[in-house]
Amino acid sequence: MLLTIRKKSQGWVAWLIVIIITIPFALFGINSYFEGAGQIPVATVDGEKINAQTFENAMEQRRRFFRAQFGSNFDPAMVDNPQFRMQVVEGLVSNRLIQTYAQKQGLRLSDDALRASIVSTPEFQLEGKFDEDTYRRVVSARGYSAEGYEQQLRLSGGIGQLENGLSDSALVNPLEVDLLLALTLQKRDADYTVIASGGEVQDEPVSDEEKREEYANNEARYMQDDRLKLNYVKLTLDDIVNDIELDEEEIEQAYEAGKGQYRKPEARIASHILLGVPRSADEAKRSAILAKADALVARLNDGEDFTALAEEFSEDPGSKRQGGDLGIIAKGQMVPEFEEAVYSMAQGEISAPVKTEFGYHIIKLTALEKESIKPYAEVKAEVETAEKNRLARTQFSETAETFRTLVFEEPDSLEAAAGALGLKVQVSDWVTQTQGVDDFSNPRVRAAAFDSAVLNDELNSEVIDISDEVLIAVHKNQFEAQHVKAFAEVEAGIEALIQQRKVAEKAKLSGEALIADLQQGTMQDEINFDSLPELRSEVTDLVQRQVAEQVFKRQWSSGETLIEGFSLSNGDYAVYRLKGVTPGDPAMATAEQRSQLETQLANRDANNAYRLFSESLRNSADVEIFTSALEDDSDTVAAQ
Repeated sequence: MLLTIRKKSQGWVAWLIVIIITIPFALFGINSYFEGAGQIPVATVDGEKINAQTFENAMEQRRRFFRAQFGSNFDPAMVDNPQFRMQVVEGLVSNRLIQTYAQKQGLRLSDDALRASIVSTPEFQLEGKFDEDTYRRVVSARGYSAEGYEQQLRLSGGIGQLENGLSDSALVNPLEVDLLLALTLQKRDADYTVIASGGEVQDEPVSDEEKREEYANNEARYMQDDRLKLNYVKLTLDDIVNDIELDEEEIEQAYEAGKGQYRKPEARIASHILLGVPRSADEAKRSAILAKADALVARLNDGEDFTALAEEFSEDPGSKRQGGDLGIIAKGQMVPEFEEAVYSMAQGEISAPVKTEFGYHIIKLTALEKESIKPYAEVKAEVETAEKNRLARTQFSETAETFRTLVFEEPDSLEAAAGALGLKVQVSDWVTQTQGVDDFSNPRVRAAAFDSAVLNDELNSEVIDISDEVLIAVHKNQFEAQHVKAFAEVEAGIEALIQQRKVAEKAKLSGEALIADLQQGTMQDEINFDSLPELRSEVTDLVQRQVAEQVFKRQWSSGETLIEGFSLSNGDYAVYRLKGVTPGDPAMATAEQRSQLETQLANRDANNAYRLFSESLRNSADVEIFTSALEDDSDTVAAQ
């Protein structure tokens, strides 16, 4: 948007615009002006408004989601287009209808459930514990007050209860499960052979006439898109970190201020002897194993070596060879009964037999380290790095603002911004609207480079946030318009393409000849066929997947051998023989297979039920969407 203002802020028209927009500011105040804009409705649902601010918050949430998913490949055009904006507002309408229904039905998150949800959210925790300040800071960054966020949680909880109700009502038809299992477990008896197209490419002569013909008939294939070379300046957090120097006193002060971060948790090291108890064991068997465990405890108390007895009697293969040593036992790592025993023992103590689901354990606590704070000398380097990063982030924010200002106020060159901040103006490789390397692989940077202000007016771009730690601004260095590449530039590639076509065609002709021979009953014993896995789920490599795709979709008649072929993605030619099909038997499915399929079908049915329910609410509601309020300004989007 700044670029648009800069381009249009000259002449009497600009002054007229300034006067017009100044009047409402003077009469009502800037805050109320913007607050009023935020309250403009984008839709109404049964008379209730969904305002522009709610809509923009939803759009920003989706931008953040896609940025997180795609990283540097995120393209703002994915979300900032009319179709996507309409999807977002339709989603808000659907949510409003469902929220209203849930409230009317009394579905809401209880106070206890709300409290538990907030306290257990990792983002709201500091050093593993809920922190009120962190909580308020995070929800504020999301655009909520604490009260507003809690209200959203309550509403979401009500919707969740509704979703669970619809999910629980989804019934899976056992017949459908059996039919799908029959398809999943269907076996096909097939084998295949591959006639390679490679290895002879260089032996295929290509005439100049063939290359010229390919070039002339396929100009679009050899088109060079518009491309730019760019001057650019990049500001990174690392630049600032590397410039920060800390003396000993500053590092020590940082250590004292953040000592809690360098806590060394309690460590308990234990060994055990496990005597397993089969699940089918009766009471007499269990008593006998317990007696054996008691006898081993007695021997240990009489001074026998724990390591030797563990190697002789323990039934835990993982620790037996180490004399029962389990290493450090962290909380939550072992079953509760075992952990409780370990954390109640004194160093060197040997426990009575401890019963768990695995059997009886005889435990020895071999070492115990109390919780402590790591000494300064041990963590000095870590403290220094953390403190430099903390200081750099504060400085980065301030420097970034200066960077943005200089890039804007000196629009004809990046030299002023670079010089003031001790940065370097660099020159990129060629960049197109769809391709670039390094920082220019980011679609937002490429979009800025091809903005008319940069491309045509030769102004600096706005500063683009590649990440929270990297900013970049670009300026046109050199432009080359779209054109067909010179023949000499693409000749080698054309020759390789034609050679590949020729060998692929040879492979196909050889394959078709082989199919003809096989169908006539010859060549059967002269070709080395590879077996295709009978179950599609057992197919592994790329060639097998392509063959299986053909084999498992073919109809087959009992008693016939179907012989066919097709070209593989790499130009090779595959010939396969389908000799038999065995229907799958649902009774042979494992419990896990059946359970997974039932879960998938239940989720599908639950999603369909929720969608149909949502549609029924939508059809019976009075909904109006104001499409004019959804119109997007490209400069605004670019700024975001």
